[in-house]
Amino acid sequence: MKNYFTLFLFVYSFIVSAQEVKGKLFDANNKPVAFANVLLFDEKDSTLKATALSDTAGYFSLNLPNSIDWYYVSIQYFGIKPYKTKSFSGNYDLGNLNLNSSSF
Repeated sequence: MKNYFTLFLFVYSFIVSAQEVKGKLFDANNKPVAFANVLLFDEKDSTLKATALSDTAGYFSLNLPNSIDWYYVSIQYFGIKPYKTKSFSGNYDLGNLNLNSSSF
């Protein structure tokens, strides 16, 4: 019985632990994109769930409201072509993301 309880606690802590999406943004010249809007949307109805700004080094991190739902991220910044991720659930690391300049 003690082993089942320990297993339950382990699985529960894994499910409840904070899930996040993170990455680092760069422009076409490989310079960090500071203060870009990073928007987290629910995949099923496109409702906005969380927002963040990239820091001066281009890094951003968002906590997911629920680790079992599916989401996508939209990244927007003036002069940069908007970027949309594929759908994901749970932790998602975009790594170093090079964004393309938009032409006006």
